[in-house]
Amino acid sequence: MSKPVSRRKFLTSVLAAAGSVGAATLLEACGGAPTAQAPASTAGSAAAPASAATSAPAGGGQITLTMWDSNNFAELAKGLDKIMTDYTKVAPNVKLNLVHNQDLTKTLTAISAGTGPDIVWLWDGSEPIGTWADDGVIGPLDSYIATGDGKAVVDDLVPAALNTVTYNSKVYGLPLVADAYWLWWNKAVFKDAGLDPETPPKTIEELWSFAEKMTKRDGNRISQLGMQPPIGFPKYQTWAYAFGADFYDTQSHKLTVTDPAMVAAMNDIKQNSFDKWGADAIDRFTASLAQSSTAQDPFFKGQIAMKLDGDWIIQAVRDYQPNWKYPQDYGIAAIPWATGKEKPGGVSNVLRTYPLVLVQKSKQGTESWNFMKWLQSKDVTAAIAAYLINLPQSKAALSDPRVTSVPGFGKIIGDFRDSQNIKSLPAMPASAEFADNFQKELDLTMHGKSTVDQAMQNVAAKIQPMIDKVSK
Repeated sequence: MSKPVSRRKFLTSVLAAAGSVGAATLLEACGGAPTAQAPASTAGSAAAPASAATSAPAGGGQITLTMWDSNNFAELAKGLDKIMTDYTKVAPNVKLNLVHNQDLTKTLTAISAGTGPDIVWLWDGSEPIGTWADDGVIGPLDSYIATGDGKAVVDDLVPAALNTVTYNSKVYGLPLVADAYWLWWNKAVFKDAGLDPETPPKTIEELWSFAEKMTKRDGNRISQLGMQPPIGFPKYQTWAYAFGADFYDTQSHKLTVTDPAMVAAMNDIKQNSFDKWGADAIDRFTASLAQSSTAQDPFFKGQIAMKLDGDWIIQAVRDYQPNWKYPQDYGIAAIPWATGKEKPGGVSNVLRTYPLVLVQKSKQGTESWNFMKWLQSKDVTAAIAAYLINLPQSKAALSDPRVTSVPGFGKIIGDFRDSQNIKSLPAMPASAEFADNFQKELDLTMHGKSTVDQAMQNVAAKIQPMIDKVSK
């Protein structure tokens, strides 16, 4: 099975498959504009409340704030820039220098040389925060949060979003939009299998039962798969949380991947997909499929009946399956709890964020904080979230009509907003190495090269010493 990729790299694969550079076709991995003209219309609605005018720098001198990200799609960047540069209306002394297509290696090199940005938008996820904090690349924001309305800004963050930027009890970033992973099902395939297309599975066990009914084989070859195996670190996270498992204890600084709940969750995937249908058969079937997020997407074609995937599926439907409508043609739900693991307070899900971090070497800390804080305002966050079709990190923005009115996305927002069981991986040492190693070990396991128990022990043996080294 192919290794899951970051949202930027995912976009790259989509571009290569689609062979076009139009903005509408580039946004499905991290969301896209509701219409082709969305950058202009959303930017007009992004103006901050009058109170944000206090963000303007004192003294009247012109300053330049530089922010880098790794977004390498020019059209997408233009739309975001148009929203963000509205900041100069409330802070006329500030010139924004928004620089894109800067990968993390290039960014770290520039920061080390003293030629880097003031702010980095971690476009591919929050994983670098722990390591960057330990290495002094970024600084904590607590002193800024303690002044003015800083505490109110942080208090408005979805708790799971705040968790991704909190490291050793300090806040090292402000998340700006997020993703979660949902169960998507093709209602026509449900009907063909004699299942009620309006009723998603209520338990993990029922999910696999549905998957078996919708899986078809021609001899030893799979021709239709009832459930795409949920592999890749974000999907493993989602499955683990539904089993009551967790990855890391922030108090003891210990990985918890060898706990029975984690082993049970990963065994559930292995036994009900790779063991049941055969790793070779699944690999052959997967290799035969067209690229996802294209007109030939196997989910659209009914070759895959159910899958666990991100918010961007709404954009893929819009761009490549325009005849589909929600809720007539496809369904969206959180994956169900594992039996006996149910918790009150709503659905289980994972949250991944894309934080703004302040470079320690920046000489414009206060001005950078003011801009980062302005981006957290309800109007600005809602404009960006609606443009990208990403979850807002702000509790206030979760009720904004710009996000709730998008077909299908309103369902996601509602389930997300109403749940007390949204979890995230906390900022931790070596988190990027951890996610990569976890994924690699499980790939071997799914293909019969080791057991889940051994894989989890291998992860702990390799990554825990890295954590211990900086946690003493």
